[in-house]
Amino acid sequence: MLEVLKVAHMVGMVVLGLGLAAMWVLDLIGRRARSPEESGAAARRSVLAYDLVVLPGVLLMLASGGGMIAGFYGSAFLDIPWLAGMVILFLLKFIKGYAITRLFFRHLRGGKVPGARRWPPNAREKLLSSFSHFLDIPVFVLIAYLGALKPTDWSSLIFGFALTIAAALTQTAFMRSISKA
Repeated sequence: MLEVLKVAHMVGMVVLGLGLAAMWVLDLIGRRARSPEESGAAARRSVLAYDLVVLPGVLLMLASGGGMIAGFYGSAFLDIPWLAGMVILFLLKFIKGYAITRLFFRHLRGGKVPGARRWPPNAREKLLSSFSHFLDIPVFVLIAYLGALKPTDWSSLIFGFALTIAAALTQTAFMRSISKA
């Protein structure tokens, strides 16, 4: 059973990684849009990528990771820095991904968010929305690092999180600068 869970977890990780990369590219396309129609089309593709690729990857990782933790660690996982860090980051990423990123793209595509048809969209210029969106890939890399190298101290997690924040800030600044070009 452990081997099946490990394979499912790796498949979920690959699917999630591909989905996050697709979301990043689609966001770049949307930021370069010169009309509401182009921006809306990119946002629709982003929501589709989230629903068809990112979300299934997340759910597969949640089920397989939850199964491995429940079967082998129980509640003791909180005492293991790399595993506790993975769980905390994963849950925060999942909540943030749904609550902020997905609603942001729904807003841009003219979904069920009030005032969604404004152009240019004010939400795009909000630093928190952009920064939150650009946390996805660095947090994904940090989670993969924790799972692969299994550091035994909390300092690795803290240092990795600081690098994650720096990477997201850099991406945010870069994307904001090219979207103005």
